[in-house]
Amino acid sequence: MYSKSRVSAVASLAILLMLTGSNVAMAKPHNTLTLGLAGGFVDIGSQKYHSKGTAAVSISFFGTSIPSSVGFSYSIDASVQGTAVSGKAHFQLGGESEEEEDDDNASTSPVNVKGRVQLFDMIPAVGLPLSPSDPSNPLACLPSCTSAIPGFYVGIADIQGSVLGTPVSLSNVTILIESAYLSPFGGPIFIGTPNGSISIAATYDSAISRWSNVQTAGFVIDGNGTQVGQFAMKASLTENLLNGKERDQGRVSLFGLTGDLAFLNSEGKFSGKSVVPKAGSFDCTDALSSQIGFTLPPKTCLATGSHSEGSHGLRGDNEKTEIKGDYSLDWNIPAIGFTGEVTATVEEED
Repeated sequence: MYSKSRVSAVASLAILLMLTGSNVAMAKPHNTLTLGLAGGFVDIGSQKYHSKGTAAVSISFFGTSIPSSVGFSYSIDASVQGTAVSGKAHFQLGGESEEEEDDDNASTSPVNVKGRVQLFDMIPAVGLPLSPSDPSNPLACLPSCTSAIPGFYVGIADIQGSVLGTPVSLSNVTILIESAYLSPFGGPIFIGTPNGSISIAATYDSAISRWSNVQTAGFVIDGNGTQVGQFAMKASLTENLLNGKERDQGRVSLFGLTGDLAFLNSEGKFSGKSVVPKAGSFDCTDALSSQIGFTLPPKTCLATGSHSEGSHGLRGDNEKTEIKGDYSLDWNIPAIGFTGEVTATVEEED
């Protein structure tokens, strides 16, 4: 999420390898390892987002404050390939109730506005790859990022209807729709124009993101801080931003280790889950408003952490070494780097 504290150069680029139990040079059966981990995102191949909501906290439409009781609904389907965005969204303010539709003599709502939005761009929350010289800046790669996580989707809207008896007919209106990534647990999120002429803070009932070909990488170092190897991961992630839960799976490899540690060169699978904790979260609306250059509605950005855990199974380059165990990782703010621990048992086949 837009959440989690700054990632240092060591945190985004290193993996601390701590071996406990027996001498690693022996690589004996059932050798128990404890790995301290720190890594960071390198690239996100593709992302898909779907969210929808049926309520608003606040509505301002061209200077008119509209009570949220008039009703509001929206949905968004977005795809991101690298930094390219496509998709569509729609929203509706007011309209007829079910009872009014059945009564020929009933009057319609004083507000009835529909908007259809074609998505074509984003304001990124995180750009990749991270900069080794400025790892605490999630947008240091601009304008040359190869992939990015949307903070806001940008679209062109056609808006038709009426507000308090005044007809509304607008075309080619630039609309921003905030990603639920920046405001987990149901929002609210911002939907509106960059100049604030339309400003809606809406909650959501569902928000699912699916990422594929997610690449993470870093180095392996020993207890003296000496680099002894590297690691790489490629994963698929599915996250429910309403409840803050995620499923993770993919492949991981350790490589470039030599000498007594060469037996750790390996590749295999991992799978697990991630949870966004509410404890320690804080409002980041003011910081986000400063970043994008206009004032957002209150409480439309929430900074949080994230915790991942699961299991892994690797096989050594010699096809005789098996490394199996569990991992536990804590993600920083923003969610582009992690630190944590992996426990494993190493077995050598005859």
